[in-house]
Amino acid sequence: MKNLQKLRLLRETKGLIISATGTGKTYLAALDVKNYNPKRFLFVAHREQILKKSLDSFHKVLGGDKKTNYGILSGNTKNTDAKYLFATVQTLSKAENLNQFKRDEFDYILIDEAHHVGSKIYGKLLDYFTPDFLLGMTATPERSDDKNIYELFDYNVPYEIRLQEALEEEMLVPFHYIGVSDYTYNGEVIDDNTNLKYLVSEERVKYVVEQSKYYGYDGDVLHGLVFVSRKEEADEIAKLLTKYGYPSQMLSGEDSQEQREQAIEKLKNGELTYLVTVDIFNEGIDIPFINQVIMMRKTESVIVFVQQLGRGLRKAQGKEYLTVIDFIGNYKNNYLIPVALTGDQSRTREGIREHVETGQIEGLSTINFELVAKKRILKQLRGKKNLFTLEIKKDYQELKRRLNKTPLIADFIKNNMVASQAILSILNKKGNYNDFLLKVDKDAAYSWENDYLDKTLTFITSEFLSGKRIHELLLLQKLLDNGVSSRSELEKLVVDNGSYCNDDVLNSVERILTLEYYKPKSYDDKNDKEKNKTEFAKLGGQALIEIGNNKEYRFNKEISELLEKDHGFKKLFVDVIKAGLLNAREYDKKNIFTIEKRYTRSDVNRLLNWQRKIPAQSIGGYFIENGYCPIFVTYVKSNDIEDSIKYEDRFISNGKIHCYTKNGRKLGKGETLKMFAGVSEGNPELTYLLFVKRSDAEDDDEFVYLGTGKVISNSLRQEYRKIDKKGKLVNTPIVSYDLKLDTSISLTRYRMLTEGSNE
Repeated sequence: MKNLQKLRLLRETKGLIISATGTGKTYLAALDVKNYNPKRFLFVAHREQILKKSLDSFHKVLGGDKKTNYGILSGNTKNTDAKYLFATVQTLSKAENLNQFKRDEFDYILIDEAHHVGSKIYGKLLDYFTPDFLLGMTATPERSDDKNIYELFDYNVPYEIRLQEALEEEMLVPFHYIGVSDYTYNGEVIDDNTNLKYLVSEERVKYVVEQSKYYGYDGDVLHGLVFVSRKEEADEIAKLLTKYGYPSQMLSGEDSQEQREQAIEKLKNGELTYLVTVDIFNEGIDIPFINQVIMMRKTESVIVFVQQLGRGLRKAQGKEYLTVIDFIGNYKNNYLIPVALTGDQSRTREGIREHVETGQIEGLSTINFELVAKKRILKQLRGKKNLFTLEIKKDYQELKRRLNKTPLIADFIKNNMVASQAILSILNKKGNYNDFLLKVDKDAAYSWENDYLDKTLTFITSEFLSGKRIHELLLLQKLLDNGVSSRSELEKLVVDNGSYCNDDVLNSVERILTLEYYKPKSYDDKNDKEKNKTEFAKLGGQALIEIGNNKEYRFNKEISELLEKDHGFKKLFVDVIKAGLLNAREYDKKNIFTIEKRYTRSDVNRLLNWQRKIPAQSIGGYFIENGYCPIFVTYVKSNDIEDSIKYEDRFISNGKIHCYTKNGRKLGKGETLKMFAGVSEGNPELTYLLFVKRSDAEDDDEFVYLGTGKVISNSLRQEYRKIDKKGKLVNTPIVSYDLKLDTSISLTRYRMLTEGSNE
């Protein structure tokens, strides 16, 4: 309400409130109308049932003994003189009704379910009336067509609260979601093309009833809502549910408003147990007593899923939670289910996979997938290389509509949409944001002939956008602002930021920004100049910054000129820095690595201040450098991994893991002397860091950091593995050891790694 008032003080005449179903949009509107005190007020909705409930809510807030001040204009009621008029858009938009009113008749107009405003019928109203203030309200402003709802409200969004926030704020009842495998017929699971006769078979409905009994509901009486995808299916399922002792009625878009209201009343008083619906009840209906929702259709979109889930989330007297039973078949869009349940818009496989494995969600709600259903979703997450490409493109267009400009990476982060790594996933982790624009919105992309410009953007994007270390970002930001900086200023910037700082990390920053870090080992070999050129060509071929005799830092001459002359280059360069600084908020400033965050081997290489970049394949399962020994464990190896490198690392508990060295190592000789130096005396010379990922079947190269640990001296064992070499089994030496973590990992992470699905 404060934000609405601020909006009007700025002389804005339109606003759009985005508020999840059940969070009180109607009461908010009524309170704002009371504050505004219009001469005449118009409330517009697309269903008469909405009008009646909204009128009652407004009367409670605005008061007044004269109910004649409140009127409805619809197909059944014609009251055009009321001060507070509630009208259906279908009736009001008819010329004979519209022309009864002056254009400035209403000084405050409110449109409910405002995502419909882009349609022609609403266009008639918006073109005709000229209110002093127009307010739209919706739970889902996103549209599947090209209509820009934000534009119709002058891009003013004074307030927004989505489903997850509403659950966290306890504005809605928590839900307990169970994803179960759909019915199997002759060994075949329900899928997108299943014949109708199998969708409505008695066996399938019996299976649904069994699951409903097993997972139950809150309260003494079952009030259920079933969503299906076809009218014929809904009709037959309602009959079969009734046959098995659950009186049910089918409702579709063909049923009148009166028929719908009668059915809802029967459900409320217990005459019906289920309403089986298709194409209705996604929005604009208030049935707070619903305590079980059954989904028997594929997930076409996140928007529809959330709308249907929302039907049961309204609070009601004595209602503590909602049970949601989702029958998951072999549908192509199953991967959207965890996205819808968690509100995770990052569009990353890793984040969604963890939601599926752990069932974690904010607030008191829970998510559980039966094993087979879980495997189906995880299989999809592992399937297509760029699974979320379509969703990312839609998100881009949605944000562009909302901001009325080409969104940058920082805009996605600020609006909690699409993680930066998801943007790079479309580019297969190679390229920069301009390459992304070329794929999703060619007209918004820049056309450059300067190859160096493009390579520089790609370099800073790949190395600094993640925000895993803030030091380089702070220096680049300083150079953008002042043109010059120094080592002492960089040190102060880092310390003032609350980040860890020492000579090693400052030296590392210098090596990286001068590209010294990227020189191959043979760089100074006079006979290897061509290789050197190739290595540096993809990085731009020259240092990003120049360092003077007094440790003064400046951009190189070409970048300085590009930042001065090329608006597009500067815009995207600055965006990477801003986005990187925003991403850096997710990491622990005081430590090199953050527990439970993901890192590649290359990230670890750079963040540990190593002198040069070492290829990931050379690092392998561990690497010893600069006093550190990062250990990389892939917990479940796929079948196509060579036996020679299929090490059997395993957790003994959530605080201890059993690990192996590389093949060919003997205890007390060569590499093992360095790797375990000081361990037996209790004073190891190395800091051991553990990085683990669930499976190499995953298509990412990131490992979760689980913390530091200590090698248990009496666990060191010389072992031998039989390795197939040229058709002959050979005993190959290998050393095993136990690593005790300084801090035990969470039981959730432990179960996810050790008990998670292998699919």
